Amino acid sequence: MVAVIDSGDISELLAFRSGRQGRDSYTSVAWRSHEWKGAKFHLALLVDEEGDVRWLGRAQGRKRVSDRERRVDISEIYEVGGPSLEQIRRLLPERHKQGLQYGILSEAVGEAVTRALLTFHPSESDTIRRLGRQEFFRQEPGERGRRLNEQRDATGLLLEIGEVGREALRDMSAPTPAQPSFLAGLSNRSASEENLINYDIGRFPGMTEVGSAHVDWRIFQSNNRRMFIMNANMEPLETTLGTDVIYYNEFRQSFVLLQYKRLVRESGQTKGAWYRPDKNIWAELERMAKVDELCGNVADGEFRLHGKACWVKLCDSDARVENSQDLVKGMYLAREYFEELLATLKGPRKGPRLGYDNVPRHINNTTFIQLVKDGWIGTRGTATRQLEDIVREVLQNRRVLVLGASMP
Repeated sequence: MVAVIDSGDISELLAFRSGRQGRDSYTSVAWRSHEWKGAKFHLALLVDEEGDVRWLGRAQGRKRVSDRERRVDISEIYEVGGPSLEQIRRLLPERHKQGLQYGILSEAVGEAVTRALLTFHPSESDTIRRLGRQEFFRQEPGERGRRLNEQRDATGLLLEIGEVGREALRDMSAPTPAQPSFLAGLSNRSASEENLINYDIGRFPGMTEVGSAHVDWRIFQSNNRRMFIMNANMEPLETTLGTDVIYYNEFRQSFVLLQYKRLVRESGQTKGAWYRPDKNIWAELERMAKVDELCGNVADGEFRLHGKACWVKLCDSDARVENSQDLVKGMYLAREYFEELLATLKGPRKGPRLGYDNVPRHINNTTFIQLVKDGWIGTRGTATRQLEDIVREVLQNRRVLVLGASMP
């Protein structure tokens, strides 16, 4: 689907947002509700004051701003600098010329406009096709799909913390049965394995050579930021016991360990999404406490609001994700707080049960990212040797590992 939008000159707005956020930006415009129906994605042709298609983007109808108006979000904006609408119109079949107007185009006119646009920008064919695609990310069913989704979410989280941005995740290909990790499904355009990676890996001795583990790694780079990300697992994804995320900041010698726990949707009396601990949880919490003890008692380094490593993310790994860049909504809980909630929050059968309806406070994606990014939480003075020991411990306990290291 294609939409033509009179955006005017938004170059200053885009430059301001890009400078502040270091990523593709979006603008929002209001439309009459009858003019923009539904929440489908559209290839957006953004027309400036001169009548030129100066930018391309991805538009989606969002919430209503009044009884008659709806907000339309335009994201992933690329500057292309032309052609004009009239130049495009001249290339259309006669029967479609009158259909080229502002707003959502009919399917036939949209296809004709896309073909005409490709004659002006043949090198952007992949981008043009992708911006108009309805669905970016289709999760594979079953346990393996859930693990891949957790790896995808963890990778996006690490890229956001490291201020690289999640744009590289757009190019994720559809998972295949042979794909051993999320990183294995990313195109070579998204991240590199160039010769410099050998230098980066050398800073973390032994981590990429864990005995019998399957390991994939990539280097992501943007805006003078550099992030080394590794996926590792000892066994096939569908047989592992969970997903751990480790973020290590080389400059601050700080790390955070995040363990994914799954909210399961229930019906009947307990309707909603809930976390109920299994028999392994107490051993896992004991290991996490040892990690905090190992790395949380160092006095050297920057001040922290919370100076321990271990956190838990409660989330629905089956939740629908429309875009491969999106993070899964979740509740972030420090280990001690998580233990307290397990001891105090009970379900109808008196067993521990945690969910949005009864957890009184939690940290969301945005706040967690900002706290880690700014160094307000996490250990201080952590040596890479300690980190290597923790990596081995995670893998020996049959967990999937997503490791991110932020480098100068």
